[in-house]
Amino acid sequence: MDFLGPGHQLPVAEFAKNSDPHAPVAQLLAELLSREVDDELLSLLQADGVKEVLAAGDPELAACLEKTWTKTDFEAHAVEFCRLFIYPAVAPARPEHWLKTQSGEQFSIRRWFAEEDLPELAPHLAELPDTHVAKILAVRAGVSGAPEEWVTQYEAEMISPWVEAFSAALQGKSEMALYRGLGVVLGGFG
Repeated sequence: MDFLGPGHQLPVAEFAKNSDPHAPVAQLLAELLSREVDDELLSLLQADGVKEVLAAGDPELAACLEKTWTKTDFEAHAVEFCRLFIYPAVAPARPEHWLKTQSGEQFSIRRWFAEEDLPELAPHLAELPDTHVAKILAVRAGVSGAPEEWVTQYEAEMISPWVEAFSAALQGKSEMALYRGLGVVLGGFG
């Protein structure tokens, strides 16, 4: 499965028919947690099948995804991305923050993969620290063909411990419907 990033396409059809429904959602969440929304990412969010998954039951998010975005909309979402995830990082995208541990090494994808065995990631995801939430989710998306027991164990050890707290923070601290909706969808991994 190709990962998103500049020049990559989300396999939108997978949202409806994938036997592993978490894989395309994890892939999309990884993108939203790793970079600011630009024209390309917005077009993916607004694609049929994707916007319905993201905006299910959220009229404010549905309206956000239906409208034509202006430069001001992109700038406001960029500021919110920075406020949430970069500085002052009111919702840091690192598992150790949500579990109050001293180190995120227990969430390093290196515990699961040697460098040569990692699923192929877009360069902007590959460059993230191994304990970044977006990279953990991107790897989850990339192992959708692995045995179900292995995927279940990966989710239980690498995603479940922090996802509820992080999801709640996004829902409660974001000033933008897009990131609150991201928190709702992310909560589906708990």
